[in-house]
Amino acid sequence: MTDKQADNASKSMNASGYSNPLFLSQNDNPGTMLVTKIFYGKSFGTWKRAMSLALSIKNKLGFVTRRTKKRAEDDPTYDDWKRCNSIVITWILNAMTKEISERLIYYTTANAIRKQLSNLVVVFQLQKELNQIAQETDSITTYYSRFKRIWDEFAEVDDFPDCICTAGEAWIKHMERQQLV
Repeated sequence: MTDKQADNASKSMNASGYSNPLFLSQNDNPGTMLVTKIFYGKSFGTWKRAMSLALSIKNKLGFVTRRTKKRAEDDPTYDDWKRCNSIVITWILNAMTKEISERLIYYTTANAIRKQLSNLVVVFQLQKELNQIAQETDSITTYYSRFKRIWDEFAEVDDFPDCICTAGEAWIKHMERQQLV
């Protein structure tokens, strides 16, 4: 291999490193705070969106969504996967209150934490907010904005799969009607 070929191969490996979800830069460490908003039990949709954007920028969102598949223990990239998954878990835990992170610290995958956060407790909280919302002295614009924010968060938490079947379309129409009630 010539010097020029070696230089091109080196550049190619460095460029592909950033696109590889198993790549960690020297700036990727467990103490990094990816988002400025700490999740404290409310506004989950906003926090989830900010965290998703930050993980996407780091090319690590796949650990949460399971797009980056867990490797078998005998796979040569297993240790790399495990290290990156652990980094993602620490980033997520760093972005929430101590009380919440202590309940989630023993989950072994970033995806398991996502599932737990999206559980019925968050759905219950949003449904409670929807049941308690009232216009009172608010303008219609303010009332609608509050109402819409809750529904948007609910849609963010509710991980229904995309479906183009008749039942899926009926469910979407039902949920749209619920937003009008």
